Amino acid sequence: MKHFLDRGQGHLVGISSVAKLRGHGDAPSYAATKAFVSTYLDGLRDLAKRRSAGRIAVTEACPGFVDTAMMKAPSAFWVASPEAAAESILKAVRRRAKHAYITPRWGLIGVLLRLMPRPG
Repeated sequence: MKHFLDRGQGHLVGISSVAKLRGHGDAPSYAATKAFVSTYLDGLRDLAKRRSAGRIAVTEACPGFVDTAMMKAPSAFWVASPEAAAESILKAVRRRAKHAYITPRWGLIGVLLRLMPRPG
């Protein structure tokens, strides 16, 4: 961000996760770190807005399941290929989106997770 602030323009893209929306007993620290990343990007976006009059963009990409070595998805329906995920991120960058669910179907899941009661 310092580089962009010094230049007065740029585009920072951070990768978070749909996991930011809900703690999960199988990986509570993973969800917590993704929530941190999202909140940190919000702060950087606010800083950029105040300092650059909109010439610095901050995009938060929130993937769901992507077919990687660490992924253990319950169903292939929910899994995106790395290529599809990269294309969704690139589309979000091109439109200077603040937030993007990767792939877009995860946006619906995000809405549902925010509406559901919290466990515990």
